[in-house]
Amino acid sequence: WAFTRTERFIRPVEDAIDSAHGREIGISPVDLRRLLSAVDRFYDAIFKLGGVSEATDSIRADAWNACFGRSLDTTLDFERTINDLNVLILGEPGTGKEIVARAIQEGHLGPPDGSTPPCLALNGAAIPEHLAESELFGHKKGAFTGATDDAKGLVRESDHGALFIDEVADISEAVQPKLLRVMETNRVSPVGSNRVIEVDVRYVSATSKPIREMAKEARFRVDLYDRLRGTQIRIPPLRERREDIEPIARSIVRRRFEARGVRPDPHAEEEVVGWLRTERASYHWPGNVRELHNEIGKWEIGLPSIEQSAPPPPSDSEGSLPPQIARCTATVEDVTLWYIERVLDSVGENRTHAERILGMSRSTIRRRLKAAGRKRLV
Repeated sequence: WAFTRTERFIRPVEDAIDSAHGREIGISPVDLRRLLSAVDRFYDAIFKLGGVSEATDSIRADAWNACFGRSLDTTLDFERTINDLNVLILGEPGTGKEIVARAIQEGHLGPPDGSTPPCLALNGAAIPEHLAESELFGHKKGAFTGATDDAKGLVRESDHGALFIDEVADISEAVQPKLLRVMETNRVSPVGSNRVIEVDVRYVSATSKPIREMAKEARFRVDLYDRLRGTQIRIPPLRERREDIEPIARSIVRRRFEARGVRPDPHAEEEVVGWLRTERASYHWPGNVRELHNEIGKWEIGLPSIEQSAPPPPSDSEGSLPPQIARCTATVEDVTLWYIERVLDSVGENRTHAERILGMSRSTIRRRLKAAGRKRLV
């Protein structure tokens, strides 16, 4: 456990110790009660990080409802994330990880002077490896070709705030140990400089990849993974919280009206909900909330939906499995091939969605199908 700023929990402890300093007969009963109270509050906060309570008022209700509906209101509690603890957000693409990260950033205590904490972000998958170190830690003028000025870097610019690192599992192996060192020491050195600068940064990261398995397989540093997940939040995919689809859809419709400066039309909300209940009742929503946004947009302007005719995924019951798989006598290759074809059926042969669900490239899917003698338009 490494906290850079826990004043609202530690200050009572420090006060109690200071008041008892130099006494030979120990701490007075009043000070002892304050000390025990502070310790109780501190550990209560730690052990209840994953607790259940209502989302805080700092989260903008409209943005929140347009991604999460109602179910997550009772599973995320940013007040109890201590404001110093790093947060790792897990979830499939399109589930709203960035919205959660922004809510955590905005709820951070911020600088001692009470000013608004900086809310900066880096996409680990989008930045080239040779630029990642400079982007994170800054650089000195002339440190490399193109470094025409000094740059602070995102870590220093996030001092007394929270830095959001999206797709953190994609950060290169070369940068991972350097980021770990900065997180461990709370010190950063710009590229090309020997200067060491102290920083106070909270790290909020997110990924859609199986980072835990990557760490176990040595594809991601275990110590960095442990440092990132001071507390961990998993955002369930939309198919696991179908009760949220209607409230999310209503919120999306209202936000689309408001974006055009038009008063929300309740009839439009009901039409969208009716469409979802009839046309999309059994849909798997592989693209999650992002896909729901897009589908409502297409419906609104009358465009045909690419997935409109896609059948719902088959039942997961044992009766729907091939006999060899149900009896556990099939090979891994047989199971893999069956699952590939099942996914292709569930997304209506949509190659992009199939690649995302399977975690395979199009060429790999095509090669496996061809080797098995299957003829499909992939």
